[in-house]
Order: sequence, then structure tokens, then C-alpha cells
Amino acid sequence: YIAAQQFQLILRTHLTDTAARLDAMRRMSDVASSIEDSGTWPVAPDSYDYHMLTVRTAPVPVAVDDSGARDYQLTMELAYRQRG
Repeated sequence: YIAAQQFQLILRTHLTDTAARLDAMRRMSDVASSIEDSGTWPVAPDSYDYHMLTVRTAPVPVAVDDSGARDYQLTMELAYRQRG
């Protein structure tokens, strides 16, 4: 039985200039690219094996609050299997 769990990575910035905001998007894109290499994945808990880690949505800005803080979101899905 292979189970799947979707999760989000959210980066909150308090950046006001365009270059800094583009850098935040670049960092999120770097994370998305890095998961293609299973060597970058965290260690699986005892008695579990990771089956697949995939990006479900591209990094996107999702919110701006009154203080100017911006949230960027990347959605991923981890498929795993329990041994035994």
C-alpha cells in the first residue's frame, strides 16, 4: 500500500524591492528543482520508504499583508510505503 501526503512550503518575506522579491521566487524554484534528486530528500522514518516526491504547483506568490509581508507557496506530494 502506497500512501500520499500533500504538503506546502511557505516562505514569508518582508521585502519591498523587486530584486529581493525575485530572489525569493528563485529560492523557491531552487527547492522545487532540488527534489528531483532523491539524495536531497530527508531521511525516512524507521519502517518507512519514500516512493516519490513531486512538485504539484510551481512556486507562486499567494498573499500580501498590510505590513508588506509576502507569502510564496510551493505545493508538493510525498508518496511513501510502510515496510512489513
